[in-house]
Amino acid sequence: MWDHLSDDPSPAERTLRDDVETYFGGDLGDELAALLGLALARRVRSGGSVRKGLPGSHHHPVGYASEIEHHAPVLEPPRRAPMIPWLAQPVALPEAQPLLSVYPKLAAADAVALVRAARQYVDGLWLADADPRLAWIKLIGALEVAANRVDDTREDSDLKQLKRHKRKLYRELEKAPPEVAETVAKELARLYNTERKLRSFVKRYDPGPPPERPPSAAGRFDWATLDSALTIIYDHRSRDLHNGIACPWVLCEAPHPLDEGVPVERFWALAVSGKGAQWTADALPIFLHVFAHLAGGALRKWWGSLSGRVCDLGHGHAKRRLSVTPVLGPGIRHFGQGMAERHERSLWLHSYDRSTVLPDALDRRPRSLRRS
Repeated sequence: MWDHLSDDPSPAERTLRDDVETYFGGDLGDELAALLGLALARRVRSGGSVRKGLPGSHHHPVGYASEIEHHAPVLEPPRRAPMIPWLAQPVALPEAQPLLSVYPKLAAADAVALVRAARQYVDGLWLADADPRLAWIKLIGALEVAANRVDDTREDSDLKQLKRHKRKLYRELEKAPPEVAETVAKELARLYNTERKLRSFVKRYDPGPPPERPPSAAGRFDWATLDSALTIIYDHRSRDLHNGIACPWVLCEAPHPLDEGVPVERFWALAVSGKGAQWTADALPIFLHVFAHLAGGALRKWWGSLSGRVCDLGHGHAKRRLSVTPVLGPGIRHFGQGMAERHERSLWLHSYDRSTVLPDALDRRPRSLRRS
């Protein structure tokens, strides 16, 4: 994988202002790792650059080996049992091709939202055994990113969104000058009832129950109660973030297998107490491995739906740094007058009993991810 676009803006674009329009907190390797992890529903992280060079170099046609910036990701093993057991199941890289092939064709706003949501999701999978509390926060955050983007794609203006979400404030702002109302509406546009948008997003892209479920109804989550369960889980997350009331410890422990070795999907007793708190079963509606299935499935369905909103790769689209075109499309591309330095990165696919480095040599890369 070659980084074909420079991270530094051109001199003409440099201005003294904040700009996070395309920011997601990583480089091209982190971007591909997040997208691949979401597409495959597996833990994938970038190990950083392992090869550098300049396009067209005769001395080093494929660059030269350099591990100065390389770091092998560390995955903490489960304490008793895996929080998300299905992560250890085999997966084939070509299975990611249908979704990855859509990504370079997306509009910039869709692509940015997708990679942000993907990174939150993969972080949630990665942290599931090391810190389940953070895993809950990351998985819910991934859904929030996508839900905000879906809400933003409505054709309503900021003022119409304000009217739809905050009618009382909208009526008050009608008395103010138009420019004041527009400024307030723009500032509040992304703050409207995030929980409601999240529930609407999940309802729209609900992937359905997991393929493997406990035979006993006592251990199965009732999918008909999904909307109310989301409200409860969202409340746990909000109290953890804003009040320091940790997510219930029962939801942060590995599920016990009840029937035929299949882990239960929900808390099956009437109530539980311990560590200075107590909850009824209603407050513990769904376990982390089922929620991870729900979050990943909904995000992938949304990703697939974006294929109907692809755009032509014109110059304006190519300027954004977020692109996996070098992986899926033809070779190394140059934009502008200069040749950007290229970096080859390693991706790590982690499981509980093995760590596999995805090969970086062209002749060993899976056909679906090879450069032509």
